[in-house]
Amino acid sequence: MANNKNNNFSIFKYIKELRKTERGKGILFFSFYLVFFLIIFLMIAFGGNRTINFEDYEDDYNDKEMYSAEKLLNENYRFIYTIIVDNNVLVYSGEKYKDLELFTVNGINYYRNSDNYFMNNNGVWTVTTNPYIYPDFLNFTRLGEVLVDATYISKTEYGSGRILFNYQISSSSLIKKIEDIDTDIMEIPNSVVFTADSELSLNKAELDLSSYGKYKGICVNNFKIILEYSSIGEVEEIVNPLG
Repeated sequence: MANNKNNNFSIFKYIKELRKTERGKGILFFSFYLVFFLIIFLMIAFGGNRTINFEDYEDDYNDKEMYSAEKLLNENYRFIYTIIVDNNVLVYSGEKYKDLELFTVNGINYYRNSDNYFMNNNGVWTVTTNPYIYPDFLNFTRLGEVLVDATYISKTEYGSGRILFNYQISSSSLIKKIEDIDTDIMEIPNSVVFTADSELSLNKAELDLSSYGKYKGICVNNFKIILEYSSIGEVEEIVNPLG
């Protein structure tokens, strides 16, 4: 026991001596952040990942009172997708019915039929390229594949019935799922928050991908995507505007 006390005293004395010089302060500063990032890494590696597999979600999590993605998987809803890159904001708003979509971005109306996109140019629909940027994060089914290694952190419940499910995911995992490239990045993980209503039906997803965005050169400070869904299951079949 005496040896332990002496060892503890020696450590504190050593730290006290380091704090007296600028070089010592630098050593303490970098040592602290090394330990901090090591803890974050261990949390990600051994934190008990819970797979976000939307198609199999019901069987895995109903007994844990987790959210249901069944209604969104039917692909019938109105949506607002907000993409924030530093001070720039881009908003897609429209409605989806299976493989059909009518939506607006930057004041321009678009129609999607499967993998074909059309743009309304002064009343005339013309073929165009896919106007969605960062599609891996905007398509709901694809999102489940990209976030499959996310780690469940906590659940927050509000008196209104709204429930938030908080996750974290590393940029390395995102890069692997999107680009099939292995990377080794020491970082603060990205955060994902799913929102469900009082019936546990998912209706919103908030992705703070700032760490991923910085590594990929997408942003300087912030890269966030907010997916909002409404009128779920209420959208009638979209009529082809091409005539």
